[in-house]
Amino acid sequence: GVIRNSKGEWIAGYHNKIHALTPLQVELQPIQQAFQLILPENLLPVEVEMDATNVMHMLVTNYPTYKNLISQCRRLMEQAMRKGEVVLKHNLRGGNMVAHILSKEALTQTNINKLFVFVRPPNYVVDAYHKDQEGFCYVRNISTSVCCKLATLGNENARRSITVAQCDSNEDN
Repeated sequence: GVIRNSKGEWIAGYHNKIHALTPLQVELQPIQQAFQLILPENLLPVEVEMDATNVMHMLVTNYPTYKNLISQCRRLMEQAMRKGEVVLKHNLRGGNMVAHILSKEALTQTNINKLFVFVRPPNYVVDAYHKDQEGFCYVRNISTSVCCKLATLGNENARRSITVAQCDSNEDN
């Protein structure tokens, strides 16, 4: 994952290779780690972006699987919310390529359960980080129904797409 300030500038990046039974566990673990990094440094307010819609639902609804990990994530979120604003948002994988590259790098590590924290962007993410800073856009076609669902989960790109689609359909009339 990556932690940025309100201008999108690098604060910290992190990755950790874990032994996980399912992809959901792989998606939940970085959320826990993010809050474990955010809280001691008081990096609030904060927006936590993730590309897994099912994980967002698990964090706000009762979910029987991974009860302990979900409870830990919720507890950390609640602690953060007492200190400042916390917003959970969806973003497509291409919308945060830096975090995606960091997670892929974790897979190459031989150490399991060792958290690596980077105070500066490592060389292998520098290009993606600069593209993010410059506003580089990854284009992806998705259906209107998926776009609407993602917009309800706080995906800003989906919200803009819906507005554009609505404007385009209004121009046809």
